[in-house]
Amino acid sequence: MSTETQYWLTMLAQLWHVYERDRQLAIHRRLIADHYRTDMLARVGREYRRPFLTAAAAGTVVAVGLSVVAIVGDAAWVWSLVIGLLIIAGVISFWGIYQSHRMALLRSPRYRKKIHRLKHTVHFSRLAKTDWKIHQEQQHLFQQPNIVNGLNALPPALRNQRAVSILYALLYTGQAASMAIAVAQYQRGDSVRGMTPTDIRELLYQTKAADES
Repeated sequence: MSTETQYWLTMLAQLWHVYERDRQLAIHRRLIADHYRTDMLARVGREYRRPFLTAAAAGTVVAVGLSVVAIVGDAAWVWSLVIGLLIIAGVISFWGIYQSHRMALLRSPRYRKKIHRLKHTVHFSRLAKTDWKIHQEQQHLFQQPNIVNGLNALPPALRNQRAVSILYALLYTGQAASMAIAVAQYQRGDSVRGMTPTDIRELLYQTKAADES
């Protein structure tokens, strides 16, 4: 194996692990964003549905009072009012709960001040700080001098994790004798014979394990 090929194997492995770390961090950021929105909606939604539940509870209390009147006064016609009130209370309660779980609620101008206050609470500040730290790490990944040099040496269309993994496998298995040949094979759409994407992924994970051992 030539020195150039060995250099590119090392460089491509480093690039792949940077892309993999960036992918994992992006997943983490999406989970934090989902957590942030879900928790924010839970707090805003609680305030939104409170008047609906209050109105429904009041309607239920009135319905109970009317049912007592119907029983004591033997007024059968009152039962239609009781049933009507219970239905209305149920609809109001359902509608309030349903609307309080819609993400569109967070865009309502009505709750802008409340959301602004919540953003400065300990819980949401901690989530925001964690997201910012992850973002900073993502930015740093592609600012490392060796990574910048490696990316600049690749054609723009090949600056992605899939391309890097295939180039590595072509060189590693000897199906490409040099980097230039590997690039040409990839651009032609050639696949790595005898290896699935999962095999290539496991191979590249082993390079990380070897570096750490």
